[in-house]
Amino acid sequence: MPNSKSESHDAQNYGPVPGAGPMVQGKVAILAIAFLGIAASVGSCVYYARLQQRPLALWGPESARLMLRAPTALAYNLAPVSDDEKAAPSDLIDIAGQRFRLVNQRDVSRAPGFSHIRQSFVHDASFDWNETPNNCQPTWTHALRFVDGDKSATIVLAFDCHRAALASTDPAAKDKPAEVDLKAHSESIKPVAAAIAEFFASFEPKKAATDTAK
Repeated sequence: MPNSKSESHDAQNYGPVPGAGPMVQGKVAILAIAFLGIAASVGSCVYYARLQQRPLALWGPESARLMLRAPTALAYNLAPVSDDEKAAPSDLIDIAGQRFRLVNQRDVSRAPGFSHIRQSFVHDASFDWNETPNNCQPTWTHALRFVDGDKSATIVLAFDCHRAALASTDPAAKDKPAEVDLKAHSESIKPVAAAIAEFFASFEPKKAATDTAK
C-alpha cells in the first residue's frame, strides 16, 4: 500500500513548480539571442579583418592606423625639386630618385567625404591587386599626410596610373626626406582613384581640377 507521506514528500520535492517552465524558457531565449549576437559580432570582425588583411600588409599596421585614426590630415600638391633647390627635409619626398616638394597645404581632417577617403586606403576592394605597375609610368602629383603627434604617414598619388604609394621616414635620419619604396609599398587604387581625384579637385583651381580628374 502506498505511503501517503512518501507520495506527499515526493510531490513536494520533485513535482512541477508553478511558473518555472516559462521562466526557464525565457532564460534560454535570452541566452540564445546573446549567443547569436556574439556569433554575428565575431563573424563581422572576421569579415572586416579579411577585407583589411592585404592593405595592412601593404602599408604596415602603424601607417594604416594613422590613415584611419590620425586627428590631422593634410592634403598637398607635389612639385618637382631641382638638385640645387633648398627645402626642409620634412617638406621633401624622394620617389624613385626624384625629389618632390610638398606644396599648397590644406587641412582636410574634417572635409566632407574625407572619412570615406580614409577608409578606402585600408579596404581590400579599393585596390586592383592584379594590375602590373610597369603598364604605366606614374606622374606623382598629390599627397596626403596623416599626423598624430610626432607620428605621421604620407601617401603619394599618381592619378594618371591610378597608383598610391607610402613615403617612409627614418627617425634616425631627420635630415633626409621621406622615401617611397615602389616595390614594397605601392599599389593600384583603380577602383577608387576617380573618387579620390574628385576629392582633390573640389578645392583646387578649375584647370588643375580638370587635369586631375582625367
